Amino acid sequence: FVRFISSATGAALDPPPGSGLAGTQIRIQREDSLCWNSTVWGACSEASWLTRATNTPWTKSTQWPASNGSDLENGKQYTVYARSYDVASNTQPLATSPFAQFRFDISSPTAVMSLPADNARYNSLALIQGTARDPVPSAGISPRSAPVGFPEIRIHRLSNNTYWKDGAGWRPGATEPETWNLALDSSTSQTGQTFAWRYDASVITPLPDADQGYSVETRVRDAAGNYVVMAATFTIDSTAPTSVTTAPVVSGLSFSSMTALYGTSLDDTSNISAVGIKMWYVTGSATYYWTPDPVLVFGGNKHWTTSDPGFTSITGAGGALGVPNPWTYTHTRFTTPGTLFAWKEATHDGANGHLFNIITQAVEAAGNYQVLFTTRTFLFDNEPPD
Repeated sequence: FVRFISSATGAALDPPPGSGLAGTQIRIQREDSLCWNSTVWGACSEASWLTRATNTPWTKSTQWPASNGSDLENGKQYTVYARSYDVASNTQPLATSPFAQFRFDISSPTAVMSLPADNARYNSLALIQGTARDPVPSAGISPRSAPVGFPEIRIHRLSNNTYWKDGAGWRPGATEPETWNLALDSSTSQTGQTFAWRYDASVITPLPDADQGYSVETRVRDAAGNYVVMAATFTIDSTAPTSVTTAPVVSGLSFSSMTALYGTSLDDTSNISAVGIKMWYVTGSATYYWTPDPVLVFGGNKHWTTSDPGFTSITGAGGALGVPNPWTYTHTRFTTPGTLFAWKEATHDGANGHLFNIITQAVEAAGNYQVLFTTRTFLFDNEPPD
């Protein structure tokens, strides 16, 4: 497979007592059996032999079809024949096997890098992956494309201009900018099939937090030398966000009504994606958890069960990085006392005076979840003293 060709080189000999080598000619034949006559393709004839190259070794570098996709057509195979003749005009018989064969390929491969995504945020990056293929040219007879080799990966740490090199770590960009690493997969397909490639990014250490701090390039090259480069910039952020309850303002206060809970979330490096809330109370040895949808337990419809449902998402709790983002959690059953009143009748025993516990969990755009929690409590009592 070639993407550019303009000469052929070989050797010839007219052994003693011959009259001596006079020259060597080549003929270029296309896969449809037409020959190049130095300007156009036509029927193969004596005129198809190009003007001679002298000496040995010899090089023929004139009269070639241009590597422009027109003279030499993308995807087609070409056969080069050579013959030599001596001073006495004795000409070498045409060999049954050609001097050389090549397929002309100027189709660049295509590549997709699916991980990391451009401008995405990650708390770690264990894998770089994507797909690649070399398209088959549509023109010509029996078109083929050059097989794609192993994709190459270049990882650039922008903060200190270093490049990752497998087995050697971070290398200075000033002296080693062309530091590429081989992916784990390649293809020998000559039919344009798409294949998946991977690179084990878990070997990259350290990979410290950095906002828009890394770029990764994938270079996919075929056997003819055509290539394409895909690039993405990404952020590593492994710092967990925080969130707290601000109302009730402190733990242990008593309330006769509680229509909403309030709080804030914060992350200095990534946007807050969501905040979830979990509430529970303890009676004896049993823990009862808040569920937004009532379930039939304890002889009736209740909002509190012994099954932990995890965190309930707070609507509209996301927000920007670097500033406190307020959140509000409310429910229709927080407001009006009655059969399904959250703080009393909808508890497991329908009794007054439970001490409710609240924690929240924030998650941010890099995928980090809050892991340290602050519990806020309040006592609900809406019954007057005797």
